Amino acid sequence: MTKLELRKKIIRQRSLLTKDEVLSASLKITDYLLHLDCMKTCNSMFTYMSIKNEVDTMALISYYTKIGIPVYLPKIQGAVMNFVEMTSMTDFLEGVFHIPEPQSNKEAIPGPNDVMLVPGVAFSPSCNRIGYGGGYYDKYLAKHNDCMTIALAYDFQIVEDIIPEPFDIAPDMIVTPTTCYQQQYKSTRL
Repeated sequence: MTKLELRKKIIRQRSLLTKDEVLSASLKITDYLLHLDCMKTCNSMFTYMSIKNEVDTMALISYYTKIGIPVYLPKIQGAVMNFVEMTSMTDFLEGVFHIPEPQSNKEAIPGPNDVMLVPGVAFSPSCNRIGYGGGYYDKYLAKHNDCMTIALAYDFQIVEDIIPEPFDIAPDMIVTPTTCYQQQYKSTRL
């Protein structure tokens, strides 16, 4: 199966999830994440705004905002993605691909004590990733790779046959409702 075929298949499968299925899986993943040491001690949270039945990131965004940890979300301008500070839960404008983006222009670059949640369509147990095809995260992480990167996924998004391209950047960890996959480490059943 080609990357394009796999991308279409997984996006279609994800589109068929009910709101209850998304909520249930997202709650399990969020609960697991909040118990990770890196999430407990991060200085800043870099995350994406979930859309179209992706694992929901709003609970995490809300949590970190409430406890005073800065939250940064992607802002795309042309072929470039940067992360800008989210100043409130209501400061969004519709951005590229109809994804809400913060109105702020206060950019930040993730450091060693920060966590970045990375979106994707499909992942392998060895943490290879197929994104949406724009290469925004691969380009960004090629320049800014000091932080811990974690992908959030449903179990059906884990597939065996992803062969990475030279420019692909794999997340350090993938968390599903049942398993945590880590680069260079054995996976852990949740």
